[in-house]
Amino acid sequence: MIALHNLLTLCGISLSLLTCQSANTVSEVSEADPREVASKQNLPVVVKVARTAKGFQLLCNGKPFQIKGAAGYEHYDLLHKAGGNSVRLWSTDYASTLLDKAERNQLKVTLGLWMGTGQQGFDYYDKVAVKRQLAELREQVLRYRNHPALLMWGVSNELDNTSKGRVQVWEAVEEVARMVHELDPNHPTVLVLSSALRDFALMRKTCPSIDIIATNAFRNLYKVPLKFERNGWDGPYLITEFGAAGYWESQAAEWKTAFEQSSSAKAEFVRLNYENVIANNPRCLGSYVFYWGQKQEYTSSWFSTFSATGQKTALADEMQHLWTGRYPANRSPYIGTVSLNKKIDTENIILKPNTPYQATITAFDPENDPLTIRWSVVPDYDQPALSIEPAELHTAPLPVPNAVQASEGLSATIRTPAKAGPYRLMVTVADDQGSIGTANVPFYVGKLLNN
Repeated sequence: MIALHNLLTLCGISLSLLTCQSANTVSEVSEADPREVASKQNLPVVVKVARTAKGFQLLCNGKPFQIKGAAGYEHYDLLHKAGGNSVRLWSTDYASTLLDKAERNQLKVTLGLWMGTGQQGFDYYDKVAVKRQLAELREQVLRYRNHPALLMWGVSNELDNTSKGRVQVWEAVEEVARMVHELDPNHPTVLVLSSALRDFALMRKTCPSIDIIATNAFRNLYKVPLKFERNGWDGPYLITEFGAAGYWESQAAEWKTAFEQSSSAKAEFVRLNYENVIANNPRCLGSYVFYWGQKQEYTSSWFSTFSATGQKTALADEMQHLWTGRYPANRSPYIGTVSLNKKIDTENIILKPNTPYQATITAFDPENDPLTIRWSVVPDYDQPALSIEPAELHTAPLPVPNAVQASEGLSATIRTPAKAGPYRLMVTVADDQGSIGTANVPFYVGKLLNN
């Protein structure tokens, strides 16, 4: 998927976690730049990819560094506390602030060098535009190459999935990677591809300056090792985005809206994927869970590890367990099935307009903390709407006024809107310790039109 790389929420951060320290010496680079961001006390780390008896290993100043990371802009203190050691950023937008926050929390950063995509209208046949882009990326490398939080350079994001002019795309990627190595011999380059790994043979032939191949994969993460094998890649790789099953690859209702996993189901889904694909894989240098924070993409909860107000979900608990071997002292509420009009959340639910219906949810708190349940009804997307504008660009819809008429315990009375169309019943279960569970169920009001 393509992350909305300029979505930024900047937070204050503290705490510390064991990670590699800054080097005492560093190789000289070919040119100096007064705009470089560097600490007076710290020089950049030297990061290398080393071959082992069974695979590969990332070395940070000579010490093994397995990436236990998250992609996002928020809650670096909580990432640190959970046992994470790295952050992925898609671009250098606000990089000075974010790198400094990462450094304060002893987190290392895979810093993105964003390259224009077909969706953005970038044309790799346009030699002037490609040259201008290379010059801009050169300035970014010069500025941040000596920051002590820098781990590696993320060259582009899923260009195999979004851009036309295949040869020209990979030639531009190679130019960027070669430029990075010329200016910064201390940090490797990683090329981020979609899970489809399109044009892999052409990419390999055209881009010898790429050190690490990475992919973003969700429901089909389990296929990644075999895909690399079938494409003849025997080098190191990285998972730069993984998490809940994506809306584009999930089961859908008749009106083409996707069914979302509950927060508890997401945590279990991620645990199985991590243990079976990422953990103890000698060729995998680590991974970045997506998304560490809250973002609106298809729904307000689909990829959100936290609420907008900073309450953690079961996925944050599970990542701590996977990284450290222990869960937090207080775990997030468990959510099972949501039902509306006696139908569960993976069924086609078609309701009459302006009519009351009963909704129920199964939920409990692991520590028996008191729970507060919040219900709301929001307009939903259908496939025609998503074809006009990608889901990551939609703003969060406002709740329908007066749709929740009453609630008590684990049930509520919902009055459907008078206007026909797709909607979604959203449920949040919160304890009094800063944790939540989330779930939702899509439904359609009125007569369903042919799709």
